[in-house]
Amino acid sequence: ALVRVTDDETPVGLRDRAVLEVLFGCGLRRAELIGLDLYDLDLARGCVTVRRGKGDKSRTVPVAGAAHEALLEYLENGRPVLMSVHSDRALFLSSTGRRMNTTTLRDRVILYVNKARLTHPVTLHAFRHGFATSLIRGGADVRHVQELLGHAEIDSTARYMHLQVADLVRVHGRSHPRDRLRTSKRIRQRARPTSRRP
Repeated sequence: ALVRVTDDETPVGLRDRAVLEVLFGCGLRRAELIGLDLYDLDLARGCVTVRRGKGDKSRTVPVAGAAHEALLEYLENGRPVLMSVHSDRALFLSSTGRRMNTTTLRDRVILYVNKARLTHPVTLHAFRHGFATSLIRGGADVRHVQELLGHAEIDSTARYMHLQVADLVRVHGRSHPRDRLRTSKRIRQRARPTSRRP
């Protein structure tokens, strides 16, 4: 909903769409996102290197799908227009050509939340939470999610995993050997033709 209300006809709109897609598609912290430099991005390989992670730890995160497309469009048609004499190697530039800051980032998200008429608040951290939860619900290993989020401890990753009971039942049924056996037995029983009395 937020991406749909960005303006693809303006450099700032292209930047904002790329920002939103990267926030959700890569699960970056706000400081990590605005700290990205041009050389951190490798679209040919489909990845971004976070060099200013928490605890000064670096990590590489895949950039694919909508985030990849939005970044290409921004780099071709958005960033060159935003550049000024003040521009450095920052990936995401403000309307004055300087590195985008956290205040601008927060204000732009609030702007799109209002434009999309969302009834619930959306924080910058919600993108990171949604990234982690979507991966887990899609079957990703928790250790891989831990690596993508840049967590030193698995306990930190576990806080993002507020999964529904239905999700847990589905994963258990798909993963546990005894549950798979029971599920396949139920399917066979349902498929067996029932005899009717004449």
